[in-house]
Parts: sequence; structure tokens; C-alpha cells
Amino acid sequence: MSYRPKKIFRDALKWVLLIIISKSSSLTAQDTAVLGGQYVRYSPLLMVNTHGAKIPPALIHYLNREGSLLRLKHTAIGVKTPENFHYKIDFLPNFDSYQRYCRSMGKVVGPGTLGFTRMMVTTMRSKPGDSYMEPQMPVQIVCYWNTEQPWETFPTLIHEMAHAVHAADYGQMPLWLQEGLADWYSTRKHLLGSEKKRRQISLYIRHLNLVKNMDRKKFLLFIASTEYSDWAKVFGEGNVATGYFLSQTLVDFFIGNPTAQQFFRNALAEAKSKTDWQFERSIVCAAYIEKIWPGGLAALLKG
Repeated sequence: MSYRPKKIFRDALKWVLLIIISKSSSLTAQDTAVLGGQYVRYSPLLMVNTHGAKIPPALIHYLNREGSLLRLKHTAIGVKTPENFHYKIDFLPNFDSYQRYCRSMGKVVGPGTLGFTRMMVTTMRSKPGDSYMEPQMPVQIVCYWNTEQPWETFPTLIHEMAHAVHAADYGQMPLWLQEGLADWYSTRKHLLGSEKKRRQISLYIRHLNLVKNMDRKKFLLFIASTEYSDWAKVFGEGNVATGYFLSQTLVDFFIGNPTAQQFFRNALAEAKSKTDWQFERSIVCAAYIEKIWPGGLAALLKG
């Protein structure tokens, strides 16, 4: 029996939903944001402050559905959120109101910062570049309706929502896992518009060439990185995006098959049990891969 017609029908419904959200949001994006506003609890899982702008019901439905899936999929790798977990989102109607809101919090953002998640992170002078974070919730997610690149809006929201899931249970993850997991969940094909897919293909070719030129030493530096500037040192200035690409590729490999998924789950648990610090967790995770995975890090890089 073939299930392909059902799959086509489901995919069509997904695209209809995204089109409805896009059209509805583009109509409301001209609303003037009132900085401050109030959070509205749309469901047990979702709290949103639009700062005075309207939000279409289709978008609320979408965020509830994808937010539930995020929690469910993370349990497969041992990241389990508390029973009362919920997302707390500030969703501004355009870049201007987003920029003004960020300035009111003392944060400067440019067009390249499509969204971010605010978390309480602890650093120490004795450990430069390293940090730890107590599990916390809800953390504040700040995003906006991207009128210039609307296809970026939904993946950005899901990416930041994934960080909220990590914060609620795990604390500081190794950087490549932190960003790789968030990118992996937010770039599933039904979340991407056609323009985003085209860009992904061209970037894939460029990033792949840089990754192919990595040796084991560079790969270790990448695994141990705790700051985005570390990725720039590994891949070269202007190539931080390659770090995201490689992170997502590794996560896809580990989650993509049952055998690797269990290994991945164990590596995450091992790192969490040994230390709270991000750099040390990165090292523990790398050491676990080197010891347990057939062929170690060299085989993983080659694969």
C-alpha cells in the first residue's frame, strides 16, 4: 500500500498554513508597536507579547504545534523540559520596532541579528571564554516579522524556541550542539520557503568546500569552541556560518539513525553529568566521541 498521496496532502496543508500565516502577518506588520505591551497566555505552552500589534490566529496555531514538537523531539535525545514549561516570546511587527525595543534593553542589533534568546549566564575571570548556566525558564525570546526576508521569520522563531528548550533542562551545551540542534530543528523542509531553500543549496556548496579542507586539529578546535569568534579562527573571518553548517550536519548524522541517536543521547548525558561549564562539557563530549565512536573523531570527520 502506498502512503505517498497522504504525504503529498499533508505537505500541501503545511504550505497552505504557512501561506496563510505569511499573508496575515504581512497585513498586520504595519501596526505601530507599543514598546512594553503585555504578555498574553494563548495556551499553557505559549505566552506572546506583540507590543500592541495584531497577531493572526494561524501564527498562534503554528507556534503551539511546532513548540509541542520541539519538546517531544528533544526527549529523544534526553532533553526533557519541566511539566510547566512554556515559551515566552516578544514578537515585534517589523525591524524598526524590534531595534527600538532592543535599545530600550541596552542591546544593539543590526539587520544580521534576526532574533535572540535572553538567558542568565555566569562567567568567571579565571575561565575566559567559558560560562555556565543554571537551568531556567521561561527565558525571553525576542524576534520580529522580517518584512525584507519573510522566509527567515519562521525558522528564526523555531531556532530561538529550541534554545528555550535547552535552557529549561540542560543549561550550557557545547556550542556546536547548542546551535546545531537549533538549526537542525528550524530548517526542516516544511519550515522553509522556496527562496530560503535556494539560498540553503548555494550556501551548502560553499560550506562543504571549507569543511572538506579541515584536518583533525581544526575539527578538535571546532568541537571545543565556546564562542562564535572561535569559529572565525577555525574557518576564517566571515565564515562563522560554516560553523552553523557543520554543527547542523553533525546533529543530522547523530539523529538520523537509531544507532547514532542512542550514542548521541549518551554523549549529551555524559557531558551534563561531569560538569556545568560549557568548555568542559565540550571536551567531555569530544572525549566520549573519541573513545566510543568507531574510529573516533577522525572517522567522524571523514564521514
